[in-house]
Amino acid sequence: MAGPALASQALQATPWTGIDLDGRLFATLTPCFATSFERTRWVVRQRDGSAVEVALDRGHITAGGHRLALCELELELLAGSPEVLFALAGQIAERLAVLPLSASKSERA
Repeated sequence: MAGPALASQALQATPWTGIDLDGRLFATLTPCFATSFERTRWVVRQRDGSAVEVALDRGHITAGGHRLALCELELELLAGSPEVLFALAGQIAERLAVLPLSASKSERA
């Protein structure tokens, strides 16, 4: 693919096909933001069977001629109790300057 583009095939078998029968509406859509980042992932496993995925995204978000640096650490509980997730987050916060953020990449764009 030469650049950012919407894939009409991705909308097959969705309600979109009933909204835009002839594809004219789809042809008018353009991206309003783009993300470019590298993701590094680890799974932290505990002896009790708990598992947390840690993902580090580094790159940028572009929108409206502006560029925002992106350095995001995301924790996802794969198995176990939520306490395990919060304990790991606390351990990370003791060693790194991190702030919680609930806004998605698209919300920040």
